[in-house]
Amino acid sequence: MMKSENTFGLESESQPTRLSKGQSKSKIKFVRIGRQSTLSDLANVKLGTYIKSDSDLKGKVLQIDIVEIRHERHYYYRLEKGAGTILIIR
Repeated sequence: MMKSENTFGLESESQPTRLSKGQSKSKIKFVRIGRQSTLSDLANVKLGTYIKSDSDLKGKVLQIDIVEIRHERHYYYRLEKGAGTILIIR
């Protein structure tokens, strides 16, 4: 299921993945998050969720940090195996 690039939120996209030992041939569902995601969308991301950002950075979430600075919330999603960190400021 592919959605247009200008929509955000908890969209799911299927991506083929490399199979490791014991995995099935099913596709992993990625949740798309970005600047236009609502606070509830960002709060629904849990550890182990596969996410994809506006800039096509994607991976499995290993750590989530939420930092409140003045009137902003910074959502840091640390991804697996050096894939990086996705930062969303709301």
